[in-house]
Amino acid sequence: MPLRMNGARLRALREDARITIKEFADKAGYTADYVSGIELGKHDTAGMPFARRAAEILGSELGQPVTVDDITDGVIPRRPYGSKKPAAPGTQEGAA
Repeated sequence: MPLRMNGARLRALREDARITIKEFADKAGYTADYVSGIELGKHDTAGMPFARRAAEILGSELGQPVTVDDITDGVIPRRPYGSKKPAAPGTQEGAA
């Protein structure tokens, strides 16, 4: 289930915890490039395992609860199988 990550919030909490991207990535089991990409908005989605692990690490480091909701902006709904991609804003479907 993909989640829309709030990279700025993740970074702020990580910095508040005084841990580097490398330290955080090592603890989470991801690469520093991946974590950096999330924080910078290059990867705006992540899976639930990443979000749960991030919340666990940050909560432990900060000494206060951090939830998945604190670092995400919600679930990205998936289109039903076989459905068409939504039309671009300002266009009509089927217009020639």
